[in-house]
Amino acid sequence: MASDLGELWDMNVPFDKAFMSQQEIFLKIGSRIRELRADMTQDAFAQKLGVARKTVTRWEAGAVVPDGASLLVLLLEFGADPKWLLTGQRDRADLLKLSNREIALLDNYENADADGKKIIEGTALLAAKPKDVKGRKAA
Repeated sequence: MASDLGELWDMNVPFDKAFMSQQEIFLKIGSRIRELRADMTQDAFAQKLGVARKTVTRWEAGAVVPDGASLLVLLLEFGADPKWLLTGQRDRADLLKLSNREIALLDNYENADADGKKIIEGTALLAAKPKDVKGRKAA
């Protein structure tokens, strides 16, 4: 947590995120890991990362956060930016490659509940041209 409001202002940290408890931060990290895992079982996800299933369970429950080595494997195996995993923020360079509509769609997805995310994902798969979409072949 930042030490004073001036430091928060300089870091461009949203006010509500600057004063979250450690528990809240860990839970948000856990939810992003759960989102990244998608339809994989915890066991399959853990095997791919080279960690115990219980470790994934603890990450998702917000009990602990991934260590540096795990963050690196999450980046290499799943393309998960450590900054996004830990803060929920995307790199501005990545966002600059997107149109305003694409950024708005990402914001809608990130702010949707689990059911909303499933609807958005299903719609995206149906609307996509027949090609490999994030590892899934179109039927």
